Amino acid sequence: MNMDFAVTSMNVWKEVRASLQHELSQGEVLLLINNAEFVDLLDVLNLIEAKRMLYVSMTKTAASVVAGLKKSKAQPLFIDCVSPSIFAKQAPMDCRYARMPQDFDHLYELMAGLVQEVLPHIVVVDSISQLIDFSVQQYDRSQLEQFVRQLKRCHRRYGARFILLYDDRVKRKLINLPGLYVDSILKLEVFEELVSWVG
Repeated sequence: MNMDFAVTSMNVWKEVRASLQHELSQGEVLLLINNAEFVDLLDVLNLIEAKRMLYVSMTKTAASVVAGLKKSKAQPLFIDCVSPSIFAKQAPMDCRYARMPQDFDHLYELMAGLVQEVLPHIVVVDSISQLIDFSVQQYDRSQLEQFVRQLKRCHRRYGARFILLYDDRVKRKLINLPGLYVDSILKLEVFEELVSWVG
């Protein structure tokens, strides 16, 4: 009798689960994801032990993220940059609407005031791929470098740690990762394989 089963394995889950707190204590983490793995990313974020989380979303509405972070130990405050262009209604509780940042300067301006006001332990930025493309040969590194320098100052002053998501939707070769600017670069990969059982 032949039976086919779908088996999902997560390439770096054990490593991420074991070392995420350590990596985040370093300051700025660039986390590479693919949009298809977003549910798995939320599982990782739920593991973070922090009292307050600021989640700045430039790619998803707060409604699409809130349910996934229900198990989070942190109290998340969402900054939704997507919904204002779609909905005219007021933001739900634990959420604020903001205009979409056009560059890293505007993104930092948005985040700096909120970090000072909310004093989050973790700030998740979803996703800097809206502002930069690491798959191209050349890009303006100066804005990113200045942005990360500002985050480091923010970390020293307020204790906030930053997770910068980079959504590599089409899994291109990322030839220009900013290894010199951020403290850690992690990649979340999920693999699914079909395994045949004969018995």
